[in-house]
Amino acid sequence: MGAHEEPIESRSPDEHLPPIEQRVLNDIIKAIYEQRLRPGTKLGEEALASAFSVSRARIRRVLLTLSHQKLVDLIPNRGAFVIKPTGSDARDIFNARRSLEDLVVERVAAHPEPATIRRLRAHVRSEVAARHRGQRREAIRMAGEFHVTLA
Repeated sequence: MGAHEEPIESRSPDEHLPPIEQRVLNDIIKAIYEQRLRPGTKLGEEALASAFSVSRARIRRVLLTLSHQKLVDLIPNRGAFVIKPTGSDARDIFNARRSLEDLVVERVAAHPEPATIRRLRAHVRSEVAARHRGQRREAIRMAGEFHVTLA
């Protein structure tokens, strides 16, 4: 650890990450959501540090953040693993998401803005086109983005 780096334990998990660590964090989250990193996949520090050309200390901070976001399990003496949600977890997430989506749709429908409607229609066309091309991961990613666009 360099003289200017704090030990991981002294940092708040919600503390703003430096831009390079934020980029690594975002890339790993995207890979998890796109299922390029499947549940149960081990996230080795050395392999990640090499892949992202950053230090293992930076990777440890990113893994700690992912753990606090409930995307990664940190298991002492074994490593970091992409979480394996239980059936109950999946139901809870689905129900929470459905409740939020209902509220968002009601809000958008009550005050439709032409620019928003155009963006949503274009997004749906792109998602359908990805499905027709057989690009399943792209279609899944776009389906998730649709909800962000809607909100």
